[in-house]
Amino acid sequence: MKKTLYALALGIGIVMATTAFADDSVDPEDATMNAIDRNVEEGRLAHFRQHSPMREAKKIIDDYIQAQIDAGELDPAVIEQGKAQRLALVEEIKALKAAGDQEALAAKVAELRALRHVQRDAMREYIASNDELRDQLAEHRDEVKEKRAEHREQIREKRTEHRDKVSEKRAERRDRIREHRREQADSGT
Repeated sequence: MKKTLYALALGIGIVMATTAFADDSVDPEDATMNAIDRNVEEGRLAHFRQHSPMREAKKIIDDYIQAQIDAGELDPAVIEQGKAQRLALVEEIKALKAAGDQEALAAKVAELRALRHVQRDAMREYIASNDELRDQLAEHRDEVKEKRAEHREQIREKRTEHRDKVSEKRAERRDRIREHRREQADSGT
């Protein structure tokens, strides 16, 4: 299936490249690869969005925090400060990568991992201290579990149906073979 999608994307990209870029200003191969990359990335993102319950949980947390900010219970300056720190760290990592300093980059990545663990623990404490948010997440978790159980049940049913069909076809074939052999035995005697 993936090969078919890639081939389709390649075909579409080639057609787009040859029709839209008839002049020599843009390399058709670059346009084709850009179209393929875009199609593949959109497909991956769509699949991720469709199959990620954690994305839904993050949205629940973000909505809850936004409601707390709107109610005046949380200070938006603290959140903006955290965003600015993250952007500064990203820029620092990009600078280290560009400079080629592998030791400093490894140290910064280790620092980021430690920071991520601290942030994760802080988020868990925040969730544990807010009953409403914890209940929303528990409800979401139950919905996800229910959907997964339904999906597993559907797969079991399909497998059972397929197994029954195969067994039925094999039984019919055995019966036809037995009948054929009886006919041969009756006509031979």
